Order: sequence, then structure tokens, then C-alpha cells
Amino acid sequence: MTVKVPTHVSGYATTDDYFAQRSRQGGRVHYLIVLPLHQIPVTLPVPDPALPFEDNRQVRLSHAEAFAKYIRENQGWHAGPMTVRGLSTELMFREFEGQSDGPVTLGILSVPRNMRTAFRIIDGQHRVLGVKLLIDGLTKEIVEISSDVAKTRRGGVDKFRAEVQAGVADLERELDKLNALKSRIEADTMAIDLVVVDDESTHKQIFIDVANNALSVQRAVTVRFDSKKVVNRAVVELISDPQTDPLINGRIDEQTDRMTGENDNFIGSGTLAEVVRSLRKGIIGRFSAQDEESTEVQSLVQDTNEFFAVLRNGFKPLAEIASGKVKPFELRSTHLVMSATMIRILAAVYHDLVKDGVDKAVITDYFRSLDRVGRTPLKSNTPIGRMWVKSSNGAFADGESAPGSRAQAKKDVVHQLLVWFKTPPAELGWKGSKQ
Repeated sequence: MTVKVPTHVSGYATTDDYFAQRSRQGGRVHYLIVLPLHQIPVTLPVPDPALPFEDNRQVRLSHAEAFAKYIRENQGWHAGPMTVRGLSTELMFREFEGQSDGPVTLGILSVPRNMRTAFRIIDGQHRVLGVKLLIDGLTKEIVEISSDVAKTRRGGVDKFRAEVQAGVADLERELDKLNALKSRIEADTMAIDLVVVDDESTHKQIFIDVANNALSVQRAVTVRFDSKKVVNRAVVELISDPQTDPLINGRIDEQTDRMTGENDNFIGSGTLAEVVRSLRKGIIGRFSAQDEESTEVQSLVQDTNEFFAVLRNGFKPLAEIASGKVKPFELRSTHLVMSATMIRILAAVYHDLVKDGVDKAVITDYFRSLDRVGRTPLKSNTPIGRMWVKSSNGAFADGESAPGSRAQAKKDVVHQLLVWFKTPPAELGWKGSKQ
């Protein structure tokens, strides 16, 4: 009898071998390799949120969990290459024959298995931890449901046979979904830019260089590009619809939310998204997963247009902007309502008043009262300025033209304006309402 023994059994190998692309950048050697997702937490060190690596920053568990959720819920997910440091003494590259002397060389990169810990993450900690959490969580779910299937089958008796079979069928359907997800994840990969660095100081400098040269994407841009969220889809509709309220029609900056200099836009698309959200959820509310599925874009668009109609009818500066008499930058810093933070606050006040059944005409009249006392900069040596500065737990400061933008400050101002709606100070010139 002849026994054929496989020539390669991976469990006994002394190295991990990868197809790799070798190149140079900044005087250093780089190897680009691709790993299946399930190999990421095996090959690379997994960060511990409670114990940061000495050569990197502390990871945030919530950020890693969000990345795991992103991969799980999005079949078309994307993540760029991670940057990882490797030691020159522990990497062996064998290039394929027949290549030209160009800047890129293909070959096999071998790494001793007992030196995996020599890999150090420069950029990508949250992705590594996220993949680890994803795989561990999915494995746990599959094990638990498989166990539930077995228990349900064992516990069945004849008179409950139909109920048992139905229960098993439900569990098996859930198990099929999880196994399909597992198969997708097993087929997915992630690229690693392995840079050869032997000394710690250079490693740390590369980390700083990566962080300093990364330009964060403005919320005004992400709102327009991220169509998964219903609020963002409503913003895109408001920007593109020629019937959008004249105050914001053609006056939304799609690149930034900071209106500076002679920018003749009124607000940015990120601010508009916050307005849309506040009109439906108030100053601190958020859309749940169920809300994302059940909320109609057109209902958000309608609410937003109605709010801006009330706003421009209540505040003279906004009416002048909507009519084209003046450009937004000409009025900037002259009135509280020209502040993006104040617009978000007024949206939340409007939400709460409408929710309480207050008529829009009454809200418009209240806004007119706020308009009369909203001139800026605020001066604490005047009755009106003192009214603002002493209100809202210090959210307004002497000499400023906008309230503080911190979450608590915004909550305090919303609360103050709702109080003034019913029991106004004399300086406001508002009769008060019992609605």
C-alpha cells in the first residue's frame, strides 16, 4: 500500500509567506501584501483599549465596534491599506524571475512565525481591533444558535412536534444568514503597507507624519456622499430641488460648514443636516435604525422647508437674504440668527413648540420678538445684552455674536428660549404664550 503524504502542511511551517509588491518611498523599503480578514488579528498585534501600545495612541473601543458594524452591515464596504512596521532582520523577500529593473518588484515575502509580534501598527489600530471584534462576535453567535438548534431538537416531544419544528426552522434560517455572512467575510481581504523600519524613533515619526498629513473630510462633504442615512438623503434633495425654500435655495455650501470671509452661502450642508435632524428629533435626539428604515425623505424635506419659511418670516435679516437684497456675508456677525449654532438651536425650539401644538403663526411672532433683540455683538452693559449674557447658564458671552457650540450650551439655550416663550423677560417685548 502506498500512502501519499502532502508536501506542504501549513501547521508545521516556520514562516508565513505572502505574495508581495516591493517598492521604495522616502528612502525606505515598502512591501504591499494582502491578507484575508480572518488572518488580520492572527498576523498583527491586536490593540487593547485599556492598555495602549507604547508607540501608538490609545484606541477607542466604540470606534473599533463601529468599524466592525460597518463591515457587517455593508457588503460593499471599503477600507484603505493599513501601515505596519516590520524589522529588516526578520523579513526575507524572494523576487520572481524575469522582471525589469523598475521601481516595483513582485515576489514572495517570508516572515518567521515566531516573530509575528515584531509587526507594529503605525496606522490601522481601530481596523485591526474592529476585525477581531467582528470575527469573535460572529463566531459566538454561530456557536450559540447552533447550540440552540440542538437543544430545541432534543427538547421536542410528539404533541409539540409542530412547534418544535417551527422553532428549529426559525433558528436554522438565522444560522444560514450568519453562515452566509461568515462566508462573505472569509472571502474579503485587506491590504497592508509594510514599511521596513528598525528604530523606534523613525516609527514614531512616521506615525506623526501620517496623522499630520491626513486631511479630515468636512461634514459638509460626508453628508452629501453618505446616502445610507435618511437625513443625508433629505439634505441632497433640498440642495438639488429648485422648489426648496428661497432662504437656502442656492445658498448651501457643499464643501464646508464654516462661513467665513466673503462666502456668500448661508450655511453648509453639514449644518443643514443638523437642522433636518433637530426638526424631527430635537436638540439631542438621534435617528434609530428603525427610524432610518421608516422615515420618508419627503416628510423631512417638507418639515425643513416649512421651518425655513417660518424663520425668514420671523427674522428680517433672513428675509433680506431670501429676497436677494443682501448677501449672507454682509450680515454675518451682526445678528444672532446668522450663527449656524443659533440656526440649529431655533430648529430644536421650533420642533418642541410644534410638538406641543403651537401654531406656526404664533412661532413666527415669537421669532419676530427674538429678531428685535438679536443684534450683535452682545453688550452686557445694555439691558438687551445683559438679558442674553445672564441667560442659559453662560452660553452667551459679552462681545460675542453667537452662543457657545458645545452640546450642553445648545441644550441650555433651547431650554431658555422655551421658558421665554411662556414667561418672557420685559426686554424681549414678547407677551408670552400659554399654548
